[in-house]
Amino acid sequence: MTAVRTVVAVTSDLTFRSRIEVTLRNAGIPVLFVNGAGLSAALRDSPPSLLLVDYSGLDDTGWEAIGAMKRSKLSSRVPLVAYGPHMDLQGRDRAKGAGADEVVANSQIAAQLVEIIHRHTGARLPPTTLRLGHSPDPDDAFMFYPLACGKMDTQGIRFQQVLHDIETLNRMALDGDIEITAASVHAYAHLHRRYAILPCGGSFGDGYGPLLVSRRPMAAEDLPGKLIAVPGTLTSAYLALRLFAGEVRTTVVPFDQIPDFVLQGKADLGLLIHEGQLTYSTAGLHKVADLGEWWKAETSLPLPLGVNVVRKDLGEERCRQMAHLLRDAIEHSLSHREEALTYAMQFGRGLERKLADRFVGMYVNDFTRDAGSSGRRAIAEFLDRGHRAGLLPEKVAPEFVEL
Repeated sequence: MTAVRTVVAVTSDLTFRSRIEVTLRNAGIPVLFVNGAGLSAALRDSPPSLLLVDYSGLDDTGWEAIGAMKRSKLSSRVPLVAYGPHMDLQGRDRAKGAGADEVVANSQIAAQLVEIIHRHTGARLPPTTLRLGHSPDPDDAFMFYPLACGKMDTQGIRFQQVLHDIETLNRMALDGDIEITAASVHAYAHLHRRYAILPCGGSFGDGYGPLLVSRRPMAAEDLPGKLIAVPGTLTSAYLALRLFAGEVRTTVVPFDQIPDFVLQGKADLGLLIHEGQLTYSTAGLHKVADLGEWWKAETSLPLPLGVNVVRKDLGEERCRQMAHLLRDAIEHSLSHREEALTYAMQFGRGLERKLADRFVGMYVNDFTRDAGSSGRRAIAEFLDRGHRAGLLPEKVAPEFVEL
């Protein structure tokens, strides 16, 4: 099948024009915008793959151009898709009478535009490369294994893996430098205008979570004045620490260097994420507090740590596609656990297979399949408490991509 040639779009609505332009650009489909007066010339120069018309704003000149197109042997077969308010029955009837191949509501154009074009042109859409960011740790690698290793149909999407620690990914997302990425729930408070949360792929600690550890036995009451090594100030572990302990002295250290940093006496305590939560005791460190356990006692909710987010300017349809693909990837890995775990082991930094399997089981679970109502409540509560404590710049209502 051939690629989609230019789509000619007739609209006077600037909001819809912007939405159409972004959606088609991200799909690799060229689009030419014209008004009713310029439609005849656009159709005469080179018949497009499809004509997209906002019937609520088309003037008589535009309707005449459409009539001429349908009478012409050269352009009569160009598919015509008309859209507008679903209550504008007169406009719908006029579009059908003009020979529209399909008449749809505004909402369908907003959500299904690429699918509609594919359906009418029969063309194979060009592959799209999207950057996919995740931490180099076993649970993320386990989830993304099918996408990284070509184990599933990605529907024409090529994924370029971007592997960084979570704080680096958070910072990249602040600048919009990545299309889909793992991000801290804490960081989402600063990302919500640009990114939406995918309903699957999240990391929740249900009664367990980031650990505060020390070189010598210590109680939580001993924290004031102590220096704590943290994996980043945008991590959810950091926000949970502040909610737990209030004002604290911290220094940022790469997450995998924190145990040694504490053992060397460079900090009094360390805040451990990833597999350090399982290996701290063998390294000679002592647990001071489990922030996931504390949060569960406080709220009866799981502690929301990480989410996968997608950049909203990809368009609603692409965002939903990403949600479906990620859900399918997680299901594939869970159904092929041993091979997915073998792939994830390379990101375990020497973690033995039994511990890697345990760690994956902690953070790839039912909440990962779908955050569900309790997971969504947990995210909202975490962000709300952060705002009320003066740790977040504004009150944020989480926005999810709906499947």
